[in-house]
Parts: sequence; structure tokens; C-alpha cells
Amino acid sequence: MTNEQLMQMIMMMNPEMGQMLQIMNANNQVEEPVTKPRRRTAYQRRYKAAFKKVSSRYKLKSGRWKKGGFRSAVREAHRIAGRGGKK
Repeated sequence: MTNEQLMQMIMMMNPEMGQMLQIMNANNQVEEPVTKPRRRTAYQRRYKAAFKKVSSRYKLKSGRWKKGGFRSAVREAHRIAGRGGKK
């Protein structure tokens, strides 16, 4: 149920309360600036690809992480990602 539908229901049930809520709601509405998503760095893109490639080695058949597997996968992915880049 949207905010507008809720306001209409309240106004039908109690017109005085609906008017008060409209006034309060008009005062509380503040437009937030739209932020653009931040751009991923080249290192972050390389790390993501390396982690996907490496993660299967550190998981069990069920898909759960082996003991200490996540930590090992992160370390190896960082090591692989650190090799690439501008030269």
C-alpha cells in the first residue's frame, strides 16, 4: 500500500485527521540528491574476477566454505589481482 493510498483511506475515515496528516507530510518531504553509483577501480574488477576463479578450490561439495577457506581465497585473489594493472 503506497503512502498516497493510505492518506486517501484516512481521509475517508476521518477527514480532519487526513488534513492534518497532509500538512505534516508536506512539511516532512525533503528531496534527497540522487547519487550516481561509484565507479569500480581496475584493481577491484581484477580482484572480483580472481576471487570468482579461485573460490571453488576452497569450497566443499555442498557449497559451504572449507575451514579457513574464505580467508585463503581472499588472500590468493589479492595476490593474483595485485599482479595485473598498468605497467
